[in-house]
Amino acid sequence: MWICDGWIDCIENGGVLISPFIHPVENDMRKTAVESGGSIVRITDNGFPERFSPSGSEFEMLGSGRLLLLGELNYNSRKQNMSYRWAGRLNRLAEMLASHPEGMTMRLASR
Repeated sequence: MWICDGWIDCIENGGVLISPFIHPVENDMRKTAVESGGSIVRITDNGFPERFSPSGSEFEMLGSGRLLLLGELNYNSRKQNMSYRWAGRLNRLAEMLASHPEGMTMRLASR
């Protein structure tokens, strides 16, 4: 598969997967990482409500330092459909985070 080899190597070598995990193959890799005790950074397509708390395995992973959730600064309660353009932007953010973490600074940009 297109991302499986690199992601499996990352999981097996104790790396951290960084993705919005939108595509079904990405989601399968996320599940593989979680089941094998790996860590992930999940980029969300929205912010978080005021009293947000992850549920299930994400709650446990967050508590053990194996999960980082990243989202927009503001939460939008209205459901929005994922567009190809927005998914691509989330994926580019994941790629940037994965390739330039040391000393990186970020700024907010409009959609």
